[in-house]
Amino acid sequence: MKIRNGFVSNSSSSSFILWGIQYKPEEGDARDILEEKVEYNNADGLECASGISNYMDSDAFVGISPERMRDDETLAQFKQRVADCLAKVGIPATARDIKFFSDAGYDG
Repeated sequence: MKIRNGFVSNSSSSSFILWGIQYKPEEGDARDILEEKVEYNNADGLECASGISNYMDSDAFVGISPERMRDDETLAQFKQRVADCLAKVGIPATARDIKFFSDAGYDG
């Protein structure tokens, strides 16, 4: 299976699953800001994704794919690891803030 790091989208479709947060900056394009934060800091496994489904009120998400959960790691530990990675790139979050997000859509 191919795992993509970075934004997973194109002009007509998007598909992703991750444990993380929905990112809504005060100003600027959330996608551009996230991509810069994550790539600049080379954060341990963080991925950025954008969704296209109509039910989502924002189109930028950042977190870690559940495929990267360690065999000996509980969900609580994994959520804490996601929160710790977000803190490394300057995005404050606690383990309680970490939610499951998925999107699979076609905008055509």
